[in-house]
Amino acid sequence: MKIAAGPVIGPIEDFGVPGAFEALEMRPGAVITHLALRYQGYSETVSSLSVDRMPAALFFPVIVNFGSRFVIHPADEDAAARAHDSFAAGLIDRFTTVRFQERAACMQADFSPFGARAFFGRPLHELTGQVAALEDVIGPSARELEDRLRAARDWPARFRLLDGFVRDRLARAEAPRGEVVHAWRLICESAGGVRIGDVAREVGWSRRHLIQTFHEAVGHRPKTVAGILRFQHALRLAHRNGFDWAATAYDAGYADQAHLVRSFGRFAGLSPTAYVRSNSFNMRQPEVGMLDGTQSNGGPS
Repeated sequence: MKIAAGPVIGPIEDFGVPGAFEALEMRPGAVITHLALRYQGYSETVSSLSVDRMPAALFFPVIVNFGSRFVIHPADEDAAARAHDSFAAGLIDRFTTVRFQERAACMQADFSPFGARAFFGRPLHELTGQVAALEDVIGPSARELEDRLRAARDWPARFRLLDGFVRDRLARAEAPRGEVVHAWRLICESAGGVRIGDVAREVGWSRRHLIQTFHEAVGHRPKTVAGILRFQHALRLAHRNGFDWAATAYDAGYADQAHLVRSFGRFAGLSPTAYVRSNSFNMRQPEVGMLDGTQSNGGPS
């Protein structure tokens, strides 16, 4: 994949709490920001227990860990929680609970589906619903990256190392299929409201071929992506509607308020009212939009 020349590292935003933890965020240069959405660095200065409920999303997090292990609880209560060091997560169509204890220290790179396909070098449906050791996904270079980031002298140096590693892998990847990109754009532009049959006709494929190929390239089937986009669109509309959930359901294209409540239960694990009162509502989540870096019609104003 051709990566044009451009700024390598952007300004670093600090949103940590002095005396408790360091938390920094950097946006990659504009030439790759539609593929690599953001980088974050995190380090606790005191030991603590942190539990975060992560709603379903359309980005792929890659964690390079040099602190305490992460314990990840899937929404499926029958599935056992697992501890992870450095890891990559595929798309999950349910909420997930992440817990870490003692001192956390890590860096995180978040990718769009097309960025993840290029970075991982494999079909994304292989990772759907999975959390895998980073070394199992990208090979021995994961351990080398971990060692280099741990040894770096400061956060700017770590961000430069991470960005260089990401750019190198993206540059060696093949570009995504144009039909899949077009299908993604149509679904994003409608904030999940377009009919999948109409998408298939627009790109010139059968519905079955679109679903199969899209799933392999993106990690979810088109209908699941549309559902998550509609859920995210509803959250943005709720702000504008003063959290009037009946109005939000109508504006977001749900059949009724009960349909919206079921969507929140699936993707966030909470009712709409409980979700906006939770810590999850205020979490910093990257926006996944078009491949030119713009947002869907439901994007923030």
